[in-house]
Amino acid sequence: MENKIFLSKDSTEKIIILKEVSSSISKGHVRHRVAKEKILSTITLYPTAYQELIYGGILIEEKRLTTSIPTEVIRFLNDDIYTYFLFLQLKEKFKFKPDENFFKEILTIYSDQIDLLSLMLNWSIRFCINRNEIQALKQIFKLPFSNKEKNKAFDFICDVAVFELEKTGSNFNSQTIDMHFIDIMVMGKILSQNYKEAIKKISSKVVNDDVQIMLNVIEASNCIIDMDEKGLAESMHLLKRHLKILHDLFPINPNDLILYFYNILANKPNNGKTLADKIISLRQQIELSNPHKNEELTSIEMISYRLVLIVLFTNKNYEECRNFLEAILKKFPNIFYLRSSVFSSFLLIMITQTYIKLNLNKQAKRIIQLLDKVIDENKTYFTPHTKSAYIFSESKFS
Repeated sequence: MENKIFLSKDSTEKIIILKEVSSSISKGHVRHRVAKEKILSTITLYPTAYQELIYGGILIEEKRLTTSIPTEVIRFLNDDIYTYFLFLQLKEKFKFKPDENFFKEILTIYSDQIDLLSLMLNWSIRFCINRNEIQALKQIFKLPFSNKEKNKAFDFICDVAVFELEKTGSNFNSQTIDMHFIDIMVMGKILSQNYKEAIKKISSKVVNDDVQIMLNVIEASNCIIDMDEKGLAESMHLLKRHLKILHDLFPINPNDLILYFYNILANKPNNGKTLADKIISLRQQIELSNPHKNEELTSIEMISYRLVLIVLFTNKNYEECRNFLEAILKKFPNIFYLRSSVFSSFLLIMITQTYIKLNLNKQAKRIIQLLDKVIDENKTYFTPHTKSAYIFSESKFS
């Protein structure tokens, strides 16, 4: 498109024509198209530019024979080009600033056109990452996009981030990746293959020490979930260089948790009491906190709490797992109603499974009812893993 439109002769005229076509187009029985007569005045103004768009294969003229009098219609070569020019107009309307209203506009205009909404979201993701406007992408998860759209958007963010990082001259690069990217990664699908690959590739290139360390800890958490001894050893080797920063950055040193789990996988002895004391100390600190709003929950807290809970549950310390979950709930009393992150559904699954292990069936059933409500809400962000875990938990009482 660069060569045939933006860098070509009569580029301004071509863009005017393409904007006119994209804004006038409608969905036919087979594909998006517009009657030639509707944009004839624009074509007449710029005949040379129009012919070059036809010869270049950007636009295609066809005969429509389903009407009493055969008419000419115009369509784009494919829907990607069509949606690009729709998106171009959206960018211009919001002066190239993808803020909350920018994404609300997509929701409003394309709410009844699911395919177009998905394509416009994809263009938005490309646009934001290309410009390193990562913070703007958080709106996709905060606004009432459907759960399916949020899951697809998260995977696409991971794919585009890897692509942009490897591209020469990208604004999203090893030096510009910051904590906003961590915020996106923490709120998403921890079992997604796209996610795991993105974390691994990006953590090896990022320059900012704090960001790299957090990515390394996330990568180690993934290895714990996968019970990947080799991957865990590699993550630990990377983290050993930053023990002081780990201690200062996190409420509990994640290296202690990772080492404890690695020793279990490798059949090595552990000083379990020392780690247990540190977890209890953290839990007591959380319990002493005043109630916080969900918006105050940080990525560092989510990473730490998730890692602690996985270690506790895996090691069958269900009573302390329950205590830790209840401490989180005391600090964030509305955490189960957090809709912009999968962390809330992760907590619901963890507390359900913990109650089942402790034979607290009445409490487990109550949480399953809440999970059922969460999964039934299309706008809530949860993953396929959440749903399968819910079905598994519910089956215990069938």
